[in-house]
Amino acid sequence: MAQKIRNKKKAAAAEKNTIIVCGIVAFAVVVILIASVFAFGKGDGKDSGTSYDGESGGMSTNADGTSGGDTTGLETEDLPVISDTEAPATDAESIGGETEDASNEVSVTVERAADKNDSSEVVMLYPLIKSDGGRGYDIASINELITEYMNGHRDSMCAGVEGEEYEYIIENTNLTYVSDTFFSAVVSGHFYAGDDAHPTVFAYGINCDLPGGRLLEPSDMILDFEKVRSAFTGGKFKLAYGEDGLMDETNYEDMITRYMPDYDIYPEVYYTKDGFGMSIELVYTLGGYALFEIPLSTLGAAVYVPGK
Repeated sequence: MAQKIRNKKKAAAAEKNTIIVCGIVAFAVVVILIASVFAFGKGDGKDSGTSYDGESGGMSTNADGTSGGDTTGLETEDLPVISDTEAPATDAESIGGETEDASNEVSVTVERAADKNDSSEVVMLYPLIKSDGGRGYDIASINELITEYMNGHRDSMCAGVEGEEYEYIIENTNLTYVSDTFFSAVVSGHFYAGDDAHPTVFAYGINCDLPGGRLLEPSDMILDFEKVRSAFTGGKFKLAYGEDGLMDETNYEDMITRYMPDYDIYPEVYYTKDGFGMSIELVYTLGGYALFEIPLSTLGAAVYVPGK
């Protein structure tokens, strides 16, 4: 009887040991499965496209020099846009070990040239194309046209004063509009000869069709002078620059009377981002000139629209 009890105890102990061993094996299997999921389960069949260098977390670049991975939601820095004469040129940046132009925008700068002697002083501020953004424009020829035009304007105003004391000073060249195919600028300054009662104050526009490689004349841009004239006398043009109280001293009708397209006499023209502007010549006591602007959409087909 005692032997049977001992045998039952041994059988129970063996069964208990078997259960413990099975439990340990099962626990080990579960641990292995969890470790496998942790090591390999992250990749749920989707390729992120981004690789990292060791533990540093540094993103590597693909063969084409671009960084892998989804860039959705990342902040990017806008390229500089030319808005005035001091706007900086875009520097080149290193991409994939190669130096390339970081911008495909047209870049126009203002360059100064000055000459002074005992009898005269001349200051020129030329709006010149610095870069065409890889479009293949004939930059050298266009810049030569601009230089010739501005020098011709100066020569015409200074005619007859050679050997006399005089000054021709361009005080400002304002880039009012620059696009991939067109740029517009307003050049302003004064001319003064020694025996003049007062200086002649001037402002004229430079409008360049880049793909055509040419400068446009006012007659190329004012296609329906009567419609433009009607909008001007109707007060639809707004004064953008002029003497304080100008409209108390003159009126729209008097200011535009001197312009006669039949004799090829037009106001100087320029463009802004969404507008059309005219430089109206005035007498010295009224400031010499005034700038008036109107939305391009208001004039419709009466004027040339850059890029269309």
